[in-house]
Amino acid sequence: YDRPIFRVAQHITQNREDAEDIVQETLLAAYKGLAKFDGRASVRTWLTRILMRRAAKVWNRGKSASGDVTLEVAEIRAGVSGAGEASSSLSVAPLCSA
Repeated sequence: YDRPIFRVAQHITQNREDAEDIVQETLLAAYKGLAKFDGRASVRTWLTRILMRRAAKVWNRGKSASGDVTLEVAEIRAGVSGAGEASSSLSVAPLCSA
């Protein structure tokens, strides 16, 4: 599941290093929370939700940069609904330059 999750992370961050960090944190969080996985969603959906929560957490810490898009727009770009957590220095690229 790491390749599809990585693609979502890289699409959101537009940065390979940030995407790698978020995927690593996502997989670690999933491992730690494995007992909480109830099977109502697919594993891929569950991992994507964890990734989005992690990404939102980081993005919300550093959202003062101009040109950033809202998490909801980033989710639409990534084809995912809902918000999430993230790593330490996530940069979300704008949809288009002004």
